[in-house]
Amino acid sequence: MEDNGIYLLFFTGTVTFFLLSLFIVLLVMNQKQRNLQAGIRAAATATAYREELLRSTLQAAEKERERIARDLHDEMGSLLSVSISRLKNNLPDQQVVLPVLEEAQQTIRRIAFDAFPGSLQLFGLRHALRMLISRVSAIHPAITLRYETGDAALSKEVSLSVYRILQELLTNTLKYAAAANVHISVTCSEALLELQYEDDGGGADMNKISPGSGLNNIYTRILLTKGACHISSQPGGGFRFQAHVPLIHTDHDH
Repeated sequence: MEDNGIYLLFFTGTVTFFLLSLFIVLLVMNQKQRNLQAGIRAAATATAYREELLRSTLQAAEKERERIARDLHDEMGSLLSVSISRLKNNLPDQQVVLPVLEEAQQTIRRIAFDAFPGSLQLFGLRHALRMLISRVSAIHPAITLRYETGDAALSKEVSLSVYRILQELLTNTLKYAAAANVHISVTCSEALLELQYEDDGGGADMNKISPGSGLNNIYTRILLTKGACHISSQPGGGFRFQAHVPLIHTDHDH
């Protein structure tokens, strides 16, 4: 009997110790799970905050661009128009001064358009891209545009992001690529916009591209539209850019 009591006591103690150990392990695991979930929530909150901060910064920059474009067009444009009109009617040396003022007027119009493309707001993305391409094509490369969005709804944010991305890519092509041809494609399939850009220029080593090349701005805009992008290029092999942007908004742009 005494042996049985000792055995029972030993068995009860062992089970109790096992259950207590299991409880402690589960408690620790539960706490780690809570900490992990808290970390995930904190990371998500921080990511959302960063995205909102980036979005606010871009929106503020676009508003400032719009203001500058409006001031250039309204104030400087009007002043130059009056000066040109007076030169045509009054001054004998107009042949010397007039071309300079007319060139300045065209330059201001170009700067205003680059700062804020009014055609995007008035006529939509397709028309704004055609205007952008016509201006760039006059400088150098042959540019082809495929634009097939059907009845897809493009928000103002998506339209402006696509426009700015292509504007940045074209600027880089003109500055660095020495390309003869550029192909641009903007298409929509169900709830997804696909953007493709390709030039046949000199290409570049992606590991050596500087942050000032404008790619950071492109990545930021893709991030804020919840999209994804891929860039491929190599020396002598041209440049290729692909992006997919979800169409989850309701503002229409045909």
